[in-house]
Amino acid sequence: DTTPTGWDGGFDCVLGNPPWERIKLQEKEFFAERDPRVANARNAAERKRMIVAMQDENAALLSAFLRAKRRSEGSSHHLRNSGRFPLAGRGDVKTFAVFAELMYQVIHERGRVGCIVPSAIATDDTTRVLLGRLVERRNLVSFFDFSNKKGIFPAVQTVFHFALMTLMGRMTESDKVLIGANLLRPEDLADPSRQIPVTVDEIARLNPLTRTLPLVDVREDVEVA
Repeated sequence: DTTPTGWDGGFDCVLGNPPWERIKLQEKEFFAERDPRVANARNAAERKRMIVAMQDENAALLSAFLRAKRRSEGSSHHLRNSGRFPLAGRGDVKTFAVFAELMYQVIHERGRVGCIVPSAIATDDTTRVLLGRLVERRNLVSFFDFSNKKGIFPAVQTVFHFALMTLMGRMTESDKVLIGANLLRPEDLADPSRQIPVTVDEIARLNPLTRTLPLVDVREDVEVA
């Protein structure tokens, strides 16, 4: 069958570490280095008043902000309405979800995807359609959640969680997903007890509406739930 991209074939293997960003422009982040006074406003209403006042105080910065906002809104409109990303182009669109869907689209029907994404992709409401579809199609192979407490990514906050997610092509299926949670170092994957098999039917029973993943530390947690 032709893939959603409109072409046949596909890659045998796709590996990636996509950007972990939101498409929507974040005012605090934009002004953090450009004008900390605006970034540190007491609330959103005060920040908006300060931005409007830039028309007289700093027209160049206001112009840069409006251009960035227009780019952000244009990207969001494309991702939501082009039909190119029917699973990830929803809600508060995240770049990592869009990239994950793209990688899934371009693999061969028996290919594999390996990517590093924020663990929130497995639990957030905005990504539940993407994860739910992967689970329903039995194309999610494994999902290993890591805490960054040990500084695997030095530039990322230690409280942040990310995951190694593996997907398979449409002509291959697995009734089980290997799940690991709160791993601290890559070596933890060598411990079989940290790779917990959870069946697609169990995921459906635990989260019947969303098919989002139960991130559990031990197999007993699944059985209790």
